[in-house]
Amino acid sequence: MAKIEIYYDYYDSKLCPQWMIIHFGSKGIDWKKRYMYIPLAAPFKRKTSEEFMDLEMMLTITLVDLVMNPDKEHQIGVNLNSVVNRVNKMRGEGSFPYDISDVSTFILQVSDIEDVAAMDRNELFAWR
Repeated sequence: MAKIEIYYDYYDSKLCPQWMIIHFGSKGIDWKKRYMYIPLAAPFKRKTSEEFMDLEMMLTITLVDLVMNPDKEHQIGVNLNSVVNRVNKMRGEGSFPYDISDVSTFILQVSDIEDVAAMDRNELFAWR
C-alpha cells in the first residue's frame, strides 16, 4: 500500500497544501497498467516544506497525466501510459537518464488535483 503525505507551504501568508507525495516503495508501481488510482480520502500525513526529503527516485506527475473516472469516486487517476511516453521522450533528449522502474515516488501539485477534480463539475469541460 502506498504512503501518501501532503506537504504544506506558505502562500499569501497562509499555510496551504502544495504537494501530494505518494511513496510506493521499491517495485510498487505496475507500469504495465494503463491507469493507477489514488484515494483522496483524508486524513493524510501532513508535513511542512522544510521536511521535504529527496531520498528516493521521484517523478512529477503533471496535470495532463491526471484523469478522473466517475466509477472511482474520491480517487484521482494517473495515466501511466502518458507518464511513460513523457519519460521516454525525456530519455531521448538525454534529460532522464534513469530507468522508469527505478521510480518509487510520485509528486503531484495539489492545485492540479483540484483542477482535474473540478472538471467533472465545470460546464467548460462538458466535452470530457
